[in-house]
Amino acid sequence: MPENFRTWFTVTTLHAWMINCRLRALLPPYGRAYQGHLVSVFFNDVESRMKNSYGVKKASRVDQYAREALHRYHGSVMAYDEGLLRGDATLASALWRNLLEGRDLLGAEEAGPASELPTEGRQIVALERLVGFVHRELHRMGEVADSNVLGTGNTHGHPTSALLQRFGPIVPQSR
Repeated sequence: MPENFRTWFTVTTLHAWMINCRLRALLPPYGRAYQGHLVSVFFNDVESRMKNSYGVKKASRVDQYAREALHRYHGSVMAYDEGLLRGDATLASALWRNLLEGRDLLGAEEAGPASELPTEGRQIVALERLVGFVHRELHRMGEVADSNVLGTGNTHGHPTSALLQRFGPIVPQSR
């Protein structure tokens, strides 16, 4: 994938969606509050990168590009959610369209049994690995206790979040 704003945005959108999947499991009002905060921070970063890393100086252009990015974000999130609900084929299709934008998955040739397959077969194997990555990460995040997600548990010295200070401590629940 080329190193540019669009690639950064699509990869970060996928990761933000996976984190938001975990945040949805939090008790109210934490889940929604944290999701909103994550999206807000993400789009502050979007605007900052447009201005500082990609040289977009006009405020009207930044606003226009940010609105377009927000539409892409919402479309990707809906497609990934549908893929999670309907199955791996739908998730693979969503990843192909939104993350990879229909591009070839095979940059450099890979060694191993998959390299013996025709190009279409290698594409499918690579996409299957990407779907597997999403499932593994969602499972891994699902194993994290709510108290650690919210910053009230063992957070390895990270400060308590401003949202936690606003809403108070979470009611412990088993995970």
